[in-house]
Amino acid sequence: MTSHIGRRAFLSLSSSAVLLAASHAKAVSGLGSIARFSPPDTIDDTRFFKEVRKEFMFPTDTAYCNTGTLGAMPREVLTAQTDGLKTLETELPDWPYYQADGEPLTGYQSLEDIRTEVGAYMGAAMDEIALCQNATMAMNFIANGMTFEAGDEIISTDQEHGGCISPFRLAAKRHGAILHELNLDEAVKGGHDGVLAAFEAAITPRTKVIMFSHITSGYGTMLPAKELCDLARSKGIFCIIDGAQVLGTMPVDVKALGCDAYVASPHKWLMAPKGTGILYIKRDQQDHIWTSLASYAWDTYEEGAFRFMQYGTGSPALIYGLKAALD
Repeated sequence: MTSHIGRRAFLSLSSSAVLLAASHAKAVSGLGSIARFSPPDTIDDTRFFKEVRKEFMFPTDTAYCNTGTLGAMPREVLTAQTDGLKTLETELPDWPYYQADGEPLTGYQSLEDIRTEVGAYMGAAMDEIALCQNATMAMNFIANGMTFEAGDEIISTDQEHGGCISPFRLAAKRHGAILHELNLDEAVKGGHDGVLAAFEAAITPRTKVIMFSHITSGYGTMLPAKELCDLARSKGIFCIIDGAQVLGTMPVDVKALGCDAYVASPHKWLMAPKGTGILYIKRDQQDHIWTSLASYAWDTYEEGAFRFMQYGTGSPALIYGLKAALD
């Protein structure tokens, strides 16, 4: 599991833009090295956090309190993204159009380097990670890729983000599946045991999916994620976690959690560029999910989660920013 590190150590890590693929060297050759935020170890906390505050673009007398919706990018992340965009537009005539990999397009390229890094951050293998635009897109890839029959049951809560519960409301309306949205306020009165009991009581032989927030968007309630995954696995139920409010606030190890899928929006607490999303699907569960947004590699099951990245043309500058945020 990812280990905890001090706030200073986290904030002073390097975030240089890197080469995403050897064949793409020309396109990123102008990025150079991003200036690091690296205050001296002897600085006191008050001064340290004043320096941290200067790393954000809005006025220093403004307190920004909506990171759960959109994180503010620090200068290192913003610089990596904007430098990447400038370099792409400057060197666009030189990009390797006829090369299978290395094109400056995120919706077609496998981007194995950054997927490996994301996987390491979350405890997953590279071929279990797909990069998309946000948690909503990631959850739709899962829900729209599942095969539902009339009467199949989905269990969730009444406090899920609209971008993650709506794909299952759509599945219920379209396929005749039954969606149970448990009363979470009532369940949490009994603590974690109460939440577990509510989910267990709702399970029937027709239950196919359990989906819940690791931390809820509205009230910040932390659900017993590992225990819910254990419950789902014991019943042979596919388990999905919405981790949009977790990535960047606490360590995430998808293998330790035992979930079948995990979605995240690093543009929140990880302070990555807006328009970056992460989808994890356990390797031995991927064959059960159809490709629902198709382009050239829609049927490449042997390449793992790559087929869930087939959303067409996207900007590599977002990937440079995501790399910087991870660093």
